[in-house]
Amino acid sequence: MDEGLGIYYGPTSMARQYFRDLGYEAPGRQTTADFLTSITDPNEVQYREGFDTRAPRTAGEREQAWKASKLYKLLEDELAQYDLEVVKTGASDAYEMKRIVRSDKNKGVNKGSNYTVSFLAQVRACAARQLLVKWSQREDQYVKLFTIVSISLMISSMFFNQPNETISVYSKGGVMLFGGLFNGWLQLSEAIEAVSGRIVIQKHKTFGFHRPSAMVLARGLIDIPLLLLQCFLTSIILYFMANLRRDAGAFFIFYLYTFLSAYNLTALYRLLSALSPTFNEAIRFSVLALNVILVFVGYVIHRPQSESSFFR
Repeated sequence: MDEGLGIYYGPTSMARQYFRDLGYEAPGRQTTADFLTSITDPNEVQYREGFDTRAPRTAGEREQAWKASKLYKLLEDELAQYDLEVVKTGASDAYEMKRIVRSDKNKGVNKGSNYTVSFLAQVRACAARQLLVKWSQREDQYVKLFTIVSISLMISSMFFNQPNETISVYSKGGVMLFGGLFNGWLQLSEAIEAVSGRIVIQKHKTFGFHRPSAMVLARGLIDIPLLLLQCFLTSIILYFMANLRRDAGAFFIFYLYTFLSAYNLTALYRLLSALSPTFNEAIRFSVLALNVILVFVGYVIHRPQSESSFFR
């Protein structure tokens, strides 16, 4: 294709010689693929000696040369022969292929569907693929876990061993707020994957591999064990170093809400990424949403305390 015009459609083994006959120079060590792509590039194209003015130079001229070639006539004859065979056989091959595709469909799949497996099978396949993707990015996961442990230790050291009195209610509220938002803040990186992976998902949909919703659900399922581990590290460090209530039920409630907060924020980032045209808009909307949540979460700086610290 050249500027939307077809300039060759035939056997790959004859493509190199066809364009050489038109007057284009193919260096001896240049591959056929590089030679063909260089033909339409004004900065790379080379002409054989004596063909500088005779070889086609525009997309329109190359299209005309192709339509006037013997290969184009052979292609037209082949298409006409195929049409005659279709009429003669009543398109039996097409119906046979359609029957075979339908017979390959799993139970529960609509006969008119482009997919051959059920939605559940698509989710399982996408989940397995997502696990492989996460495993290939395990270095990033190691860095994230190290960040969680180090930052949790630093923040909890500021609220170390808070007394069980009313004077520490505000400080303990800050610890709980940090625990609920910290892992959700780290999940901002998911916006990058959500935007960059849209092209792949669209191709898979076009090829009939899986539904986009199957990949969305698979990502949500794979997030559960990863976030459970991240939130557990955060919770166990913050909870006991800040001397929150030493009770198993209270700890697991704190752990549950920490996990739900991170999981919901991850889903929010992916929603905003799906609605954004590019990564720039996705990250801006995600950060804006996180700031709005921080403002309206209900935890504000205590006014008398801020004034007293200011005058000191």
